[in-house]
Amino acid sequence: MTQSMPQRHRTAWIPALLMATTVFVLSSIPGQRIPVSLAHGLDKVAHASIYSVLGLTVALGLHRGRGMGSRAAVIVATVVIGALYGATDEVHQLFTPHRSFEVLDGLADTIGSLIGALLYVGWWSAKDKRKDGG
Repeated sequence: MTQSMPQRHRTAWIPALLMATTVFVLSSIPGQRIPVSLAHGLDKVAHASIYSVLGLTVALGLHRGRGMGSRAAVIVATVVIGALYGATDEVHQLFTPHRSFEVLDGLADTIGSLIGALLYVGWWSAKDKRKDGG
C-alpha cells in the first residue's frame, strides 16, 4: 500500500502545472495575432525557451514530487514528458485558427525539455556537492 505524498512534495508540481497551462494558453493564440518575428524562424527559439522552463519545472516535480533520486531517470522522464506534451500542443494548434502542426516545433519542444532537465540536474548536483562540503 502506498502512502499519500506529503503536502510539500505535492506542491513541487505547481510550477510545472502553471507552465503547462501557460503553454496551452500561448498555443490558443490565433496565428494572425503572433508577432511576425516569431512567425519567421524565431519561433523555434521561442519553443525551445518556453519548453526549457517547462522541462526545468517537470524535473523539479519528478525529483521533489515523485522522489525520483536518479538524475538520469529525471532527465529521461522529463524529455519524454516534454516531447509528449509538445506533440499534444502541436495537435491542439490544428484546432487554433491560422496555426498548424509542425514537426520542427515538436523537435524544438523536446530539445527545450532536455535543456531544462539538464539545468535542473546541474543545479541539483551543485547543491549536493555544496551540502557534502565539495
